[in-house]
Amino acid sequence: MQGFGDIWNLNFYVQVQEPVGPERNNQGFRIVGEILTDITGSSYNKPVKDYIGDPAGANTFSVPNLLFEAHGGLFYSSIHDMALFARGIINNTYVDDTTLADPALIMVRVDYFVVPRVDLEANIGFKYSSLGTKFHIRRTASDQVFSPFVGTMIGLERGMGVFQVPAEVQFICHKGFSVSANISELIYLEYSRFEWLFEVSLGYRFNL
Repeated sequence: MQGFGDIWNLNFYVQVQEPVGPERNNQGFRIVGEILTDITGSSYNKPVKDYIGDPAGANTFSVPNLLFEAHGGLFYSSIHDMALFARGIINNTYVDDTTLADPALIMVRVDYFVVPRVDLEANIGFKYSSLGTKFHIRRTASDQVFSPFVGTMIGLERGMGVFQVPAEVQFICHKGFSVSANISELIYLEYSRFEWLFEVSLGYRFNL
């Protein structure tokens, strides 16, 4: 059957993905916040706002969840943030949104074609994981060609439920190195918010 061997290709990717924002750590926030309260003599909500929310351009600040809405996205304060603005209080300096940003995430992607135009995909990382399927627009998607595709993914980003809709161009090969680039709309289910995500992937395809 023509193309049957392509169905069982397995592709491993190391993917670099730009994260949305700092992760949540309420326990760490409480501990460091109490220390700051003792040092400054004021409520720790104020230094959070002054040294994280305002420098990051946040226009929403809620207590006690410490939820920020800034131009970089929707995020929670974390122990990392608290340490940064604690240092800011001591050194009389401010923390900006560039300092708050985490480095890009390294993830592993595994996918295989169930039929020549449709493949299942799983992404696994330290702070992001997802599972879904992609539909390749070209009829011979599993052949060695550049192939555009669209898809749907469901997953977790730092403990928050996300729905991802990617549109991508990928170089599909029978065996060897593969490359792809895509732009996705990342929808946060709990907060009805979305972010645009750009991904570049490099992987190796095994012909099993």
